Amino acid sequence: MITNLDLSCFGFVSQRYENEFSIPMPQSAAQAYDVIAVASCPVRAKGNAALTKNYLENISGFRGSMGLLRFRADGLIERIFGVSKVQAGKIVVVEPAAKIF
Repeated sequence: MITNLDLSCFGFVSQRYENEFSIPMPQSAAQAYDVIAVASCPVRAKGNAALTKNYLENISGFRGSMGLLRFRADGLIERIFGVSKVQAGKIVVVEPAAKIF
């Protein structure tokens, strides 16, 4: 069994990255993109005062380029993973990543 991220939104972001930098988007860049997007959206809409602890620790989390993520009060970031297995030399999804926390 192996875990896998929900990459249903990754194509849009990774294609823009590859067009700009002429290399595939590394996972660390996608994670950074998600964090910046989470922080910049409320600030653009309502200014700096919108970026609060309550907003960041939203129990529902946020949809990022690699699936759902949420920030915990202890500073850790949680992500939702799907479960796959290798069968006949191919990766087969056993359970896709959940769409909600």
